[in-house]
Amino acid sequence: MTVATCLPADPQTRGGSEATVRIAKADLVPTEANLRAGYGAFAELEAACELFCAQVNARPHRAARRPPAQMLAEERARLHPLPVRPFAVLLGAARRVGSTTALVSFEGGQYSVPHGLAGQVVRVRRHGEQIVITHLGGDGPVEVARHRGTTAGSPALDETHFPPDPARPAARSPRPRSACEAEFCALGDGARLWLVEAATAGTSRMRVRWPRPSLSRVCKGPASSTGHSASPRPPAGSPTATWPRSSPTRPPPPPARPGQPGR
Repeated sequence: MTVATCLPADPQTRGGSEATVRIAKADLVPTEANLRAGYGAFAELEAACELFCAQVNARPHRAARRPPAQMLAEERARLHPLPVRPFAVLLGAARRVGSTTALVSFEGGQYSVPHGLAGQVVRVRRHGEQIVITHLGGDGPVEVARHRGTTAGSPALDETHFPPDPARPAARSPRPRSACEAEFCALGDGARLWLVEAATAGTSRMRVRWPRPSLSRVCKGPASSTGHSASPRPPAGSPTATWPRSSPTRPPPPPARPGQPGR
C-alpha cells in the first residue's frame, strides 16, 4: 500500500485522491451496492486492482479523447525509467543464510537466496502473499529474492540462486583392460550398456556362466517388434552376475526319464 499526501493549496491533488477513493469504494471494495464478494487473500485484491486498471485505461479519456494506455506508450520515451531493482523501504526480521545450503527459514517455511550470500544475514518480511528477502550490503538495502509464501516441508526454490553443476563427463563408457574385455565390449552397444548398469548397481566383479554364442546374442539383443534390440537386464545387486533361469539363452532342461520325477 502506498500513502500519497496532498499538496497544500492544490485542489487538483486533493481531487485526484478523492476520486481514487471514490472509485475504490464503487468498484473494488465489497459493498451492498456493487454486490462484490469478499476477497479471500490480499493477492486477490491486487489482481482485482490490476484488472480494473486495465479496463479503465483502455477506455478513451473524457478530456483527451484518447485511451490513457495509448498516451502512456508515447510518454514513456520522455520519462525516466524506473530502477531494475525495487527500492527497499522495509527490511523485516533478521535471518542467517545456511552455510551449506542457501536457504533461510521464515514463518515455518524455507526460501532460497543467491548462493553468494551463504552464511550471511538477510532481512525477511511478508508482503501480501509474497516473501521478500533483502540484503544490507555496501550499496544499501537490496532486494535479493522474492518468493510466494510456502509451508513447512515444501521449500520455495529458485534455480538461479544455486551455482552451476561442476564440470563432469557427460557420459561414461567402459574402458577394457584386457583382450577378453575388449572382445566383450566389441559385441555391441548392449554389452557396454550392460557393464555401465552393472557398475551403477554396485557390482564389483562378474563371472560369465553362459557360452559365447549365447553371450553374443544377448549383448547384441534380439530384435523386438519395434525394430530395436533389447538390452539385457542388470544384475540384481549380487557380486556375481548370473543370468535368470527364465532367460531364452539358457537351454531347456532335459526331459525326465520314464519312472523318474521331473525337475
